Amino acid sequence: MSSSSKQQSFRKHFRFSRNLKDNKQSTTDADPLNSESEPESAGYKLASPIPNNMAGDPDTIADSEYARRRRELLKLVKDLRALGAATDMAIPCIAVIGGQSAGKSSLVEAITGINVPRDSGTCTRCPMECIIWEAESKWTCQVSLRRTGETSDFPFSPVLTSKNEVEIWLRRAQTAILSPHRAAAYFTAKGREDLRSLTKDDPEMHKFSSDVVVIEIHDPEGADLSFVDLPGLIQNEEQAVIDLIRGLVNHYIKSDSTIILVTMPASDDIENQEAMRLAKQADPEGKRTIGVITKPDSLTAGASSARQKWQEILEGRDHQLRHGYYSVRLPDDDERKKNLSRVETERLATNFFSTTEPFKNMVTLNRLGIPHLIRYVSKLLMMVIQDSLPKLGVAVRQRLAECKAELRKLPEPAAGDAATEILHRVIAFCDDLQDAVCGRGEDKTFVHRSRATYEQFKVAIRKTAPNFRPFEDSTRCYKPPEFAPEVGDYGMEDNASVAGTASPEDTASLPSEGTQVIGLYDVREVIRLYFDRMGVTHNLPYDAKKRLIKDFMDGWPAPAQKCFDDISSILSKTLSEFVATRFGRFKALEQHIERIVRGEMEKYGQRGTQSLAQVLERECEPYFTQNKHYLESTRSKWLTHYKLVRCTPLLYAKTQLYESYEDLRESSPVWRALRALADAGYHNLSAGDLVRLLPPDRFEDELIVMADVRSYFQVAYKRVIDDVPMTIHHALVQEMANNMQKRLLAELKIGSVDASQRLKDLLAEDPADAAKRKQLTELRKQLEAIKKKLDNFFV
Repeated sequence: MSSSSKQQSFRKHFRFSRNLKDNKQSTTDADPLNSESEPESAGYKLASPIPNNMAGDPDTIADSEYARRRRELLKLVKDLRALGAATDMAIPCIAVIGGQSAGKSSLVEAITGINVPRDSGTCTRCPMECIIWEAESKWTCQVSLRRTGETSDFPFSPVLTSKNEVEIWLRRAQTAILSPHRAAAYFTAKGREDLRSLTKDDPEMHKFSSDVVVIEIHDPEGADLSFVDLPGLIQNEEQAVIDLIRGLVNHYIKSDSTIILVTMPASDDIENQEAMRLAKQADPEGKRTIGVITKPDSLTAGASSARQKWQEILEGRDHQLRHGYYSVRLPDDDERKKNLSRVETERLATNFFSTTEPFKNMVTLNRLGIPHLIRYVSKLLMMVIQDSLPKLGVAVRQRLAECKAELRKLPEPAAGDAATEILHRVIAFCDDLQDAVCGRGEDKTFVHRSRATYEQFKVAIRKTAPNFRPFEDSTRCYKPPEFAPEVGDYGMEDNASVAGTASPEDTASLPSEGTQVIGLYDVREVIRLYFDRMGVTHNLPYDAKKRLIKDFMDGWPAPAQKCFDDISSILSKTLSEFVATRFGRFKALEQHIERIVRGEMEKYGQRGTQSLAQVLERECEPYFTQNKHYLESTRSKWLTHYKLVRCTPLLYAKTQLYESYEDLRESSPVWRALRALADAGYHNLSAGDLVRLLPPDRFEDELIVMADVRSYFQVAYKRVIDDVPMTIHHALVQEMANNMQKRLLAELKIGSVDASQRLKDLLAEDPADAAKRKQLTELRKQLEAIKKKLDNFFV
């Protein structure tokens, strides 16, 4: 049934009131001073009015369709509260609030016809929900407990048949509520003195609680009604206790579905009533607040101004509320001791109001006495419930959908054989790892991160290139020029090799600015150090070259180790992600697999470190290459480059005089010479061809050493930027991926004798997930029960 259909079905049950024979009163706009008018529920006028003749014959009312539906409504609300619906949504109710000495307990007694505990100080220490049913036969009562988080009320007392038994059971119930550390059955046989001693001496007992004592009364003299009596507001206590009670009151009265019944003693001004202040904060427009003035007999004959003030309030001329105010005269202590009947109590109240000023002079008397108050709030509660049920239905369905969605998000518990489940997960995990390190599948994250790391390593190695500057005074020239000659200008393939700056394809060939500058005299000094005999010139000492080669190779272990560490970190993160994906549903299994994987990481990390060290050791002496053709070709180009640099110092001047490379080139003697030769018919010459025309250089040996060392760097650099990544990948990454499945299966011992229970334990669900699933499952059952109650009510 749709929501609109349910609402139509629901309201149809209330149209009977239009046809009642004795419903002769006008149903115009509500007048809070006229109890025969229609109450308004929280400011909303209902389409189907409730009968106005509630003061009629009780038997007639009980037999009417309205009385039946009223009882059904109250029972529905009771069931919803018992199911815990009030925890998640606003269930309509009447909340009775007031100060500690406002006469609230006497009002509760007058409405329910029972006696409540009246010790000195605050006697109500937890909410007390009172449900009164108009019974056909005998009087009965039962006390139950409603604890937060439980899905149903817990019957505490037996079914009581005497009103004299109720008070002690209420004491027992309240003490049980305040003592969650003890079983409720512990209190069922306790007497008054036992309970007082427990309250005084038990340090674990709470002073107040939000758990509820539920009193369900079936009374032939009662009227169908439900309300919650809240602890009285206090002033002379610890601030924490004061705040706790105030917070409890605010929690109940904040809902738009709550009717607030504020009890105020006539002996005090309304402006001094904290309960009224809290009610105004929760209900600023006074749409759902009813004032109840207690202790009217405390207004002595001499309190004329106070009497006039309360009369103005009762008659709606001051402190207006949508539903106005009532005044009730309740039994004093002497009258209570006499155990007067309800009829006698009401007769005394009627006599008081009819003979005492200012009440006897009021325009209307239907705001005086308990019967008028019960009649009005009962009708008002029914209207609020009628308004709220469709909204409750929507709220329940929405919350149920959210609950089911949260349940679906939780991982399902393992089903079937534990060994098979774990085996499938291990295989899937190892397949994930192999796919990642080999670049198979859609997720290329590991490959991309690894390549980026290897590229950074390549850059770092290239920046260790020896920073040779073929000048006598290298301090007068130099940063390398910001614009580089085109490839081929000097007949060289490597643009970076030509002018010392990098082309877009070779951005890291230059040494970093922190690399030590090596000039011609620096190289000469190294050669001098290693000349150990007199001999022919150009017979250069090999040890001098070794020294310069060693200098740049000493810079390789640090970037190589960083590369290894970065790849290890990437691999570790990848493994953790895969472990969480494949085993995260089962925390015990996830932690066990994580320990094995971490052990493998450590083992292969040590092996990889050793393999990496061997690669770097192979680059140490003797310095060797089989790639002699590339070495000689590179040496020739670098030697040409250094010689040309010697005769083109403007390219390396510390202060650039040209705005662009084109300007500099046009002014270069080398360029002008090449252009002149081209004009003379000598085409396809490069700057390198001019080297043969240069005269002998007194730094020829130094330039040769520079070219030898720089060309060897070129050869060794190209070798090591492959060897190091390949070693890391094979010794660490690939070896671990290839052997992971074998290692995991060996550690898990799936085929061993004791495997069954051990593997089941590993598949135990995460306690947090299990607790959440249990909580959500119970909530789902609770909401489904509430939904069923609401759906059945509309049928």
